[in-house]
Amino acid sequence: MRRGTPELGGGLGGPQDEERDPGIGGESQGDPRIQRARGGGRQRPPERPLDGHRQRHPPRSGSGALSGFPHLPLFRADGGALLRGGGDSAAWVGVEIDRGTRWEVSGVFQHPQFDLGGRRHRGVPEFYDYDVALVQLSKAVTPQLDRRPLCLPCTEGASRALRLPPAQSTCEEHRRLLLPPRALEAFFVSVSPEGQRRQQIHLQLGAQRSPCEADALRAPPYANASALDDVVTARFLCSGGADPHPDPNACRGDSGGPVIVTRGRRYFQVGVISWGVMDACGQRRAPPHARDFHVNVFEVVPWLRERLRHEDIGFLP
Repeated sequence: MRRGTPELGGGLGGPQDEERDPGIGGESQGDPRIQRARGGGRQRPPERPLDGHRQRHPPRSGSGALSGFPHLPLFRADGGALLRGGGDSAAWVGVEIDRGTRWEVSGVFQHPQFDLGGRRHRGVPEFYDYDVALVQLSKAVTPQLDRRPLCLPCTEGASRALRLPPAQSTCEEHRRLLLPPRALEAFFVSVSPEGQRRQQIHLQLGAQRSPCEADALRAPPYANASALDDVVTARFLCSGGADPHPDPNACRGDSGGPVIVTRGRRYFQVGVISWGVMDACGQRRAPPHARDFHVNVFEVVPWLRERLRHEDIGFLP
């Protein structure tokens, strides 16, 4: 099984005024060169989501997108040692946006139901259900016209980006629009020593979901798992494989990054990269069972709503 190094990433977001407010979810220009900052990063082109990367000491870096309320970015809960066994101290985690701009962290909040070793008695040595966390920055990052946050589903801001009346919208309506039951085009940004690269993938939904999930048991650590449900829960999205198109796979260091869907020229984060069946990086053509699993943001909205109840986010019913 391939997992990322202890690196985090992710994002929330909510647009406000679609034409003038830089706090709006990043606008898509169809540019495949979208990059995320890593290890200092590089200058970004305009009209893209507000991104950052997180470091811990000894220094390790990973990419992620910040939110429309960007002192509270959404990250993965576990990347190796991070947050395992009670969690990291905020002093061990930092976020950097663009080269040399470091933002101190004042708090790290792991999902309360994340339990890496919770199913060892069932032959599952590492269990990644609820593999998300919130990292609170000591001060907010001000969005700019050339750095816009991702949109967080199930918020009033996302409703405006979807051209829906916020007062009449529901979280379930957002799910229906952003995660329709079919092979859905999405993307993540892969990080390597050569730079960052946008990777186009397909989320296997609807009839494609079950075959995608079944390949999870081909990951070597799960050879003794008694049932697929002990490895893959309803809170995961699955990508990869060769049907309907060969998909690239996430690599070590990509774990924690956002899985993004584009709709109406806006970016919406629907997932957080968690783990993969195998390390297919460097292979010209990965085998069909090379699948990646991502935490479905819709499935952790109740926790986000509770954790962020004092933030002016405007969660939908």
